[in-house]
Amino acid sequence: ERLGSQVEYVLLKCLGSNDWRIQVAAADVAGRLGVTSAVPVLLRLFAQEEARPPHPALKHGWVRSKMRESLFAGEDHSPDRETDQVEGVKRYRLKRAVITALGLLGDVRAIPPLEKAMARGTDFFPALSQLPIALARLNSTGSIPVLERNRDNAEGNARLQVRLALEYLKGEINRAAFEARVNPC
Repeated sequence: ERLGSQVEYVLLKCLGSNDWRIQVAAADVAGRLGVTSAVPVLLRLFAQEEARPPHPALKHGWVRSKMRESLFAGEDHSPDRETDQVEGVKRYRLKRAVITALGLLGDVRAIPPLEKAMARGTDFFPALSQLPIALARLNSTGSIPVLERNRDNAEGNARLQVRLALEYLKGEINRAAFEARVNPC
């Protein structure tokens, strides 16, 4: 009991860190350990990430890519000096961790903001592909219309996860089969 409350305290403190990497780790652990007291903080972090402008295209982040010369041959492949280096690395990592944790924690307060983000469908794929999984874990059958509109999402990872979420929410597969396909290892 005491150890549990200490872990919870530390996780909540870490979610409030100024270092996004610590926040990512804390969100992942909070979700896996079922720390439901983290939900308000996670919802606040999600709202903060939603309020940020979209990240720039990846083409200027391919400084060390072996493919950079063959892809987009007519475009400038130099580093984007206008993009904050930390933001360039952070991209959607925090948002992905928060979405995953909210789905695992099962608090229905997460449904409206997650559904709104799914309806918009503009997140970078690590975050976008976690939205349908989180909505399914929340048993949000009310999200089926939004997911149906994204069934043929142009982003392959998101498309696969949307279809998996729909299978679960429509009762075509059970929770164990759903989770086995989300985490096949």
